[in-house]
Amino acid sequence: LYDVNSSARITLLNFCDYVQWVPGSDAVVAQSRNMLYVWYRIEHTDQVLTREIKGDVEEIERMDGVTQVVVDAGMNRCRYKLDEDLIAFDTALDDMQLVRAMQIMEMMDVKARKEAARNRNNPHAEAKRKEESSKELGDTEKSREAM
Repeated sequence: LYDVNSSARITLLNFCDYVQWVPGSDAVVAQSRNMLYVWYRIEHTDQVLTREIKGDVEEIERMDGVTQVVVDAGMNRCRYKLDEDLIAFDTALDDMQLVRAMQIMEMMDVKARKEAARNRNNPHAEAKRKEESSKELGDTEKSREAM
């Protein structure tokens, strides 16, 4: 990345097979070997989500409120869903649509409360959520412990 204001260059990945902006947003998706990287706010380069994948990223699909990374895994095509709420929220902030950003944040809060209520009633759902969160953060040891 090149910061026009400071004339600084920032290397996000040393080895990169694929990189693309998520259409209509400031989020970036990249692949380095068998890892998928997602920066929901590219100006915060240290805040990246990672996920192990098998195959090569082909494209990013964004339609009907769902954003997915399409991966060619040989005989299959896998889809990895991105957090559309985060993408929409950050885009609204960047576009100075503060009312829209607030509406998205309120919607995210309602979803989180519903999810928490479901998890309280289902201990297996909480374990699954912990496993998925650990995988998102690249912590395979914790993802195994959560199982």
